[in-house]
Amino acid sequence: MTKRILLTTGLAVLALGALGISHQARAVSDTGDIEATIVQPITFTAVDTLDFGNIAAPTAGTNTVVIAPNTGARTLAGGGDGLLIAGGGEQDGTFNLDGEDTLTVDIDVPADGTVTVTSGANTMNVDVFTWAYDGGGATTGDGSVALAVGGPDVLSVGATLSVGTAQAAGTYTGTYTVDVTYQ
Repeated sequence: MTKRILLTTGLAVLALGALGISHQARAVSDTGDIEATIVQPITFTAVDTLDFGNIAAPTAGTNTVVIAPNTGARTLAGGGDGLLIAGGGEQDGTFNLDGEDTLTVDIDVPADGTVTVTSGANTMNVDVFTWAYDGGGATTGDGSVALAVGGPDVLSVGATLSVGTAQAAGTYTGTYTVDVTYQ
């Protein structure tokens, strides 16, 4: 029986060969499309200084001064007896932000413990950076947002200033960096 199957298979292969039927693979091809879109570059420009305003340092305990993004509202917290003094120009920091409409960007603000302001040899820490885009809700720390149609729009930044007991008088200044990148 095995010989009969082998003989039949062999005859079938010979018959196919005689008819010109081949087992060779045939090559095929097609054309694919290519596309690239160059997006509008991100523009990001500082407009207003993040300003904590005038503060009377606590004589006992410590205080923090918080500036809210969007509104620039200023609050005093902590166990110290410091005071917020009116008329100091307190405000949130603002930036004009523009790029390709509807694309998502990452917003990276400074990490806690990385920003200080100085007056001579004296320092204060600025931490807990918050931000809001185009009038939206506040985000603490890094995050992302879809760019609005028809910018530029405003990225608003707030933060928390730590004021120590008997903090030395003076105008304290410094800088902070906000990074904006496409996802």
